[in-house]
Amino acid sequence: IVLDKDYNPKLCDFGLVTGGMVPDRTIYKCHHVIGCYGYLDLATHYQDNTSEKQDVFAFGTILLSLISKRLYTEQDRQNLAPYVCQWAYGKFIEYEIDSSNTDSKKPKFSVVHPSLEADPYFDPSDGHKITALALECVGDEFAMRPTMKQVLRSLLDLKVVKKHVDFESCENVVSCITDFVSTYN
Repeated sequence: IVLDKDYNPKLCDFGLVTGGMVPDRTIYKCHHVIGCYGYLDLATHYQDNTSEKQDVFAFGTILLSLISKRLYTEQDRQNLAPYVCQWAYGKFIEYEIDSSNTDSKKPKFSVVHPSLEADPYFDPSDGHKITALALECVGDEFAMRPTMKQVLRSLLDLKVVKKHVDFESCENVVSCITDFVSTYN
């Protein structure tokens, strides 16, 4: 998913990473790192372990960027700033350390930007769920990452989706996405 000049999301294919639409991914296996800094799962690339879980990583990074309103820029790269997923994981570690030092009940961990939380469509319980989903997608253990089918199910379970999406009109879209995702899982 990338944004066009008007900030509309567009679904793209990371085909150079995993073979894209071609079922036999070994034919088109990419041996060069291609993509944007912070969006490629370099750990699995250097292990020569190309899989659809690299696309899950990229999706998780984009999801973290969207919900936190953080981008990894060229200036960040030059300043050796952490990637968005590293920043989010660092925030999670800080949260865990802070939580273990207090007896008070803290709200669940979320990196959702305050401006999104202020939106009338935002449901407070969705913040930690979507953050947890994004962090699962960018986890170090690629075998433990969800499949895109699982990601779709988690997104459809968000309260904001259940409350504000006209399922009648999007039923065909969801069906097409589910069919597409199941083809590659």
